[in-house]
Amino acid sequence: MKRILTFFSSLGLLLGFTIAPAFATAGGPTCSVPTDYSTIQAAVNVAGCTTIDVAAGTYNENVNINHSVILNGPNVGITGNGTRVSEASVSSINITASNVTVDGFSFTNSGVQMNINGSTTLSGVKVQNNIFSGYSSVGFPTYNAGNLLITRNLFQSPATNSEAIQIKADGSTTGGCNGTEVNDNVFTAASNNGGADINFSCTGSNSTDVTVSGNTDTGLNDSKGTSFTAFSGVTGGISITNNHVTGTANSGSAVFFFGSVSGNVSITGNDIVNGAGSAISIHGADITSDTANTGTFTIVNNDLSGNGRGVYVAAKALSSGAKVITNKNNLSGDTVYGVDNENAASIVVDGTCNWWGDASGPGLVASGTGSKVSTNVTYTPWLVSSDLNGSCTGGTVTVTIAKYLNGSMATAGSASNASYPMVSTWSATNIGSGTGNYTLSPSGFNNANPYQATTSYMTSGANYKTSEVTNDINNTSNVLPIDATCQPGMTQLVGYSTGGTLLAAAGATPTSTAPNFTGLTANEFVVVWNKTCPNVTPTPTLVGPPVSFAQCKDNGWKTFNNPSFKNQGKCIDYVEDHLGHVEGNVRYTAFNLKRQADFEVRNTGKSVMSAMGMFFYTDANHARYQVMVRDLKVSGKMAWFAGKVVHASNSAWVGQWLIVEISKNSPSQIWGSFTNQTTAANDVMNMTSPADGPFNITSGNLNVH
Repeated sequence: MKRILTFFSSLGLLLGFTIAPAFATAGGPTCSVPTDYSTIQAAVNVAGCTTIDVAAGTYNENVNINHSVILNGPNVGITGNGTRVSEASVSSINITASNVTVDGFSFTNSGVQMNINGSTTLSGVKVQNNIFSGYSSVGFPTYNAGNLLITRNLFQSPATNSEAIQIKADGSTTGGCNGTEVNDNVFTAASNNGGADINFSCTGSNSTDVTVSGNTDTGLNDSKGTSFTAFSGVTGGISITNNHVTGTANSGSAVFFFGSVSGNVSITGNDIVNGAGSAISIHGADITSDTANTGTFTIVNNDLSGNGRGVYVAAKALSSGAKVITNKNNLSGDTVYGVDNENAASIVVDGTCNWWGDASGPGLVASGTGSKVSTNVTYTPWLVSSDLNGSCTGGTVTVTIAKYLNGSMATAGSASNASYPMVSTWSATNIGSGTGNYTLSPSGFNNANPYQATTSYMTSGANYKTSEVTNDINNTSNVLPIDATCQPGMTQLVGYSTGGTLLAAAGATPTSTAPNFTGLTANEFVVVWNKTCPNVTPTPTLVGPPVSFAQCKDNGWKTFNNPSFKNQGKCIDYVEDHLGHVEGNVRYTAFNLKRQADFEVRNTGKSVMSAMGMFFYTDANHARYQVMVRDLKVSGKMAWFAGKVVHASNSAWVGQWLIVEISKNSPSQIWGSFTNQTTAANDVMNMTSPADGPFNITSGNLNVH
């Protein structure tokens, strides 16, 4: 065997290479420790080793990494608090290059365990799935390590007065903390740590776009400082989401801002509970060299319960234009304040739609029994239950308006899908003052029910007035005002009624006065009463009856409806049966002279008035004349007829026309006078009384039909 080895060794020399022991050089790209290299540093020193797999064991090394490399421990991909295999325990690692990954190790050095330090801003460094135990001062400091990812690590058993991670940059490098993400790590906080487990100490660097998400931190125990995360020199793009932080009776502020924020900060979905200090504390020019914030802090959907303060905004923390929006947070059980704003009155914090621990809302400034609220915080409306996505109606009032038509709630059917215009004016602290239009329609307005409308939530004490738009105000409306005459096809306003419930409003007596609520402290309901104007069927124009045969001919019978006829013959029969006829032998006294008239006249049916008959007149002075009648018109018990004098005791009378009116009413009467033919015919047609008369008939017989 020796000879064989000597042969191959000699052959190797002849060919120009040497054979080293198996652990001496692997060359990469994937190298193993201790199989290829006995130490991690030895593998790192080989540029060709771009991926280094480290087996379980203890490596008392302070490893320096100055080039891009992936360093995998035996627990690569396994989260720090997961079920892990035997560890590769390393004293510490120092990184001075970009694009380095350290995955699956444990660290036990009593001081610094991981250090990232860039002379210029680094990028692409990932530290993940590691365990950091027993560190002191700062376990994981970084400097100018932009675009750094720290994720799925476990930080435990720190020494007193220690921070877990300090992400640092200064004014010498702009954006030295840009793009840093600290996600899904688990921390056990040090006692009296004096700083933060995730401390962005980036003062002067104007860094942006950093994320702290999904981390868990327990045992916060530092009444003098912050405990979970702090920000200095990060001016915007800060996202703090879905973290779980539990304090103690001695803990200070969990999330702390030093100031100088000019961009946006989003704090959502976090549980930050049971700390003696503030869950979220915003500072500015009050305690540091930082300036007052000018950006926007959006604090939404967090559990901030059981702390001293849920949200604390220190004096001088905000300048003009800055905003703190605190909505849909659980602020129950915060012993000092749920929201505390110490800034000037001109800088107001939006504290609406939060759960203060009681449906009555916040206390102190407000009148509720929940956590307290300070001045300069808008707190109305508030959530009325612990459901952060529930009803935000606390401290508010609404007015609901319903349309009643013909005594009942309007429906799409009863209102024929019509829309009814309304106008309103309002004044409330939360929505300001204004005037607007809405409609009561089948789809409802801010209300799921047809022909109902509900106002926006208005702070208690609001004023509200509403009325229907009638067509005397806007001619496009189909609603008539109360005092108008109802017109077919139109709707008319009857009045308004109000009440504390819709049932009460519907049961109240309508009045003509439009509702005008002032200082509302409870919900109100309004019923707008309308009625539909009846559609009047027009009375048909009566045509008839016919009075002559000629009116029945040439389809004339078809024109009559009073009565109507089936054919021409029926029309003619009717005329025959209803021809006017008057006859009589009457005595009367006129101008103190007794007189007598005998007559019989009937219509011929040839025209409207055509007639034939005779009229004989005598008196006590023996005067007499005979008239041949040509025109007759009968109406009820009265008749008018006229004709020409053909014989007379006085020849001067011959040729004149006589018009006579006869009435069989009680008393029976007669009129008569001489005139010309045209006047006589017109008077008969128009049923005009003659000039002389009436004279009461004293005896005789009279028939008019």
